[in-house]
Amino acid sequence: MNPLRIDGTPGPDTRDAVRDVLTFMADAFYAIASADDVTGSKDATIGAGHIMAMCADALREADEDENT
Repeated sequence: MNPLRIDGTPGPDTRDAVRDVLTFMADAFYAIASADDVTGSKDATIGAGHIMAMCADALREADEDENT
């Protein structure tokens, strides 16, 4: 179950939720990039990857679900 999928389908509500998450992620990366003391974190990078994968999964159409 994907917490971003509203009613189990990638409809307008799901797209809005994903858009909100992606906007947050963009803002967070911009803030990190503008910080004076930036150190890389493997865990943060992995977490960002998981969030992006969840967003992509939330937007998968019904006919794609049958092929996976």
